[in-house]
Amino acid sequence: MIEDQKNVAHLFLSCGNNLIDGHRHGNHFSQNIINLSEKPVESWDTLDEFRKYEQLLNTYTPQMVEDAILFWNNKYDKNLVKQVIDWSFKEYSDIVYKTYNNIGIDSLKTILWKNYTKDNKNCNIIILDDERYINKSCIESARNAILSGKYITVHCMQSPYFVRIGYSRFSSSLIKLLYKNNILCEKTILVHMNCASDDDIELTKKTKARVVICPGTAIYLKSPINHQLFETDFNIGTDGVTISNTGSLLQNALWLFEIGKKFFSEKIIYNKICRALTYSF
Repeated sequence: MIEDQKNVAHLFLSCGNNLIDGHRHGNHFSQNIINLSEKPVESWDTLDEFRKYEQLLNTYTPQMVEDAILFWNNKYDKNLVKQVIDWSFKEYSDIVYKTYNNIGIDSLKTILWKNYTKDNKNCNIIILDDERYINKSCIESARNAILSGKYITVHCMQSPYFVRIGYSRFSSSLIKLLYKNNILCEKTILVHMNCASDDDIELTKKTKARVVICPGTAIYLKSPINHQLFETDFNIGTDGVTISNTGSLLQNALWLFEIGKKFFSEKIIYNKICRALTYSF
């Protein structure tokens, strides 16, 4: 019997110092963190603090990008995380890549789909638009990237709000849209998936697509996690501290452990989470 969170944390630490953060927004200095927790996603664009924060990110210099990443790494789970997919500062992907690698972290190079071309060999993964903006050009770029051996990643069904937008735009879930267009496969990384239906999760399993669960985001946005996600190939992500108030991968693992205990034995869910923490890309 695993008695308390301290014991669980100790067990997760036994996974070693090769943990994988599957979804990180590492672009935060301590002095400019805003709090979006428990605020509906659909309201973010109307918040003055959020708009100011977005404007601030556009003013970052290469040195500020590097400093933000180093701050994040020093503050949260230092020397434990060894691989990360960082969505921050996509226009500075080379600097992000070099900064992480200089401190011993394998960071996959990301690029926005709008900047992707077939002869682009400098990226590992392209980031797609979510339900609000995904379009035919985006899907075509994703298809070309997969054919070139790249990963694609997308925020997917993060909250009921995004699910509603998906159905209003393409009369189906985003998962079904990706599947219909042959871009749901083992090279696809689906971030969040909180509100995925059982059918969506079955398609995810069938195509061997990867899922990244961000427990802190789900908890603070009050988006219940479909327990069927525990049956997929999943990683854990820290997402952003603006939502969950922590950038710790171990804290997110603890949260997911507590959620998983409602559906599985402690031993089963512990083993699933240990695999998720060390499941490399």
